[in-house]
Amino acid sequence: MATIERLVKAFEGLKVFQPGGSGSDETKKKDQPPSKKDKILHCNAVADCICAPNMRTIADFPKFLGIAVEAFLTLCDDPEADVRMVADECLNRTIKTLLETNLGRLQVELYKEIKKNGSSRSLRAALWRFADMCHLIRPQKCRPYIVNLLPYIARICRREEEPIQETLSSAMPKICSALMAFANESEVKALLKSFLSNLMSSSAVCRRMAASSLSLICQYSRSPTSFFTYLINMILELVLPVDQEHDVYTILGVILCLRHVMPHLSRSNGSHAQGLKDSFGYREAEKEEGVSTEQMIKILQLLLYHAHHPDHNVVTAALEALQQLLKNPHPALLHVLLTKGGITRTHIYQADFQEAELRAESTTELPSMSDDTCLDEDMDGSEVDSRSTTESSSGTSAFISDFESSSQSGDGHTELAKSPDFSQPSVAVKDQDFLDANVLVTGDTDYSNVEIGDLNEERSEMSTLSIAAV
Repeated sequence: MATIERLVKAFEGLKVFQPGGSGSDETKKKDQPPSKKDKILHCNAVADCICAPNMRTIADFPKFLGIAVEAFLTLCDDPEADVRMVADECLNRTIKTLLETNLGRLQVELYKEIKKNGSSRSLRAALWRFADMCHLIRPQKCRPYIVNLLPYIARICRREEEPIQETLSSAMPKICSALMAFANESEVKALLKSFLSNLMSSSAVCRRMAASSLSLICQYSRSPTSFFTYLINMILELVLPVDQEHDVYTILGVILCLRHVMPHLSRSNGSHAQGLKDSFGYREAEKEEGVSTEQMIKILQLLLYHAHHPDHNVVTAALEALQQLLKNPHPALLHVLLTKGGITRTHIYQADFQEAELRAESTTELPSMSDDTCLDEDMDGSEVDSRSTTESSSGTSAFISDFESSSQSGDGHTELAKSPDFSQPSVAVKDQDFLDANVLVTGDTDYSNVEIGDLNEERSEMSTLSIAAV
């Protein structure tokens, strides 16, 4: 009981009260904010009491632990550097001591601070610690965590503070490797579009963070090859055709993203997914559609074109990306480069896009002409053939009418849902309003409303301190 009383007094000493307009001198003295020395003293006292072995047997220990972690993260944003350093050390000591016995509670408290999206120092302190503990999340909790975490990652990536961008850049590899495999197709696409807007940022830190994060999201998803193709289609639309005016920052962001993606394209194309052997026999794995040869030629021509850009930053980025492309060549591009006359035309100018559209339109008109030419041949036939054709057509029409009547009496759903196509982006990426939209979690998931511990508890647990003090 002495440890609990000492812990409660330390919580009361760390709590900042608003001074009242009237009252006795003793009350006003208690309501004054704690000094630097008091904060350091109370912070160490809280860490000592929370890490004490006899405290873990108390029924309310998870509540006290939540209050302690929240207090440490609040003090990480203190104006005094000494207080911030002590709070950071106390938080590390608490996590290290209670990692094996109260892992779930620690993860929940760090998640709650990420959800607040508050001050820069507190958010960074919670974000990198949560990323270090991601691989310890139980498999049953991975899906609820990724569903609830994606919207807040999308909001954090829009913050303009460079320290937050750097912390997010170092945290994304650990978060993606542990949780991204549990995200479905629509969630991955929405997260890609959220990071895509940072490629056009004027800050180099934001562009580097976005480029590395986009590559990591595709790499650790369920179908990396399909999402890499989807990502390349989106980023190429930002800078093509090249004879139109584009922002220098957008060009730098796209080239940097291509530089991060290049090694994974050659690696994913060379590796084949293994099949599955069970009691029903051997089942081959479904083949994923990779990056096409035309896309690789577009990337090569784009980098060669920007190697002559007036801005030396663009030239340097294009040469570095071109070196990465030739260092890890895609098999389709390698075959084209080693074949005489492999590249016969350009693909990056406005005239090339118009020519491709005209070619596609002429191709769609060809079947209608061939159908018209067959009409005259059908007119030449004997009476026996015409009679038999009439009888068969009447029987077929009667069968179709019976099928239509039976289908109308059912559910009425006669169209099959088309499978999603990753090879082409489903939206126009150049729409800036759409890029700034928040991540929308699909409603078909069973985990969008699942509570992870006390995730939905909006009221701070420090407000319950008066109850514990009594």
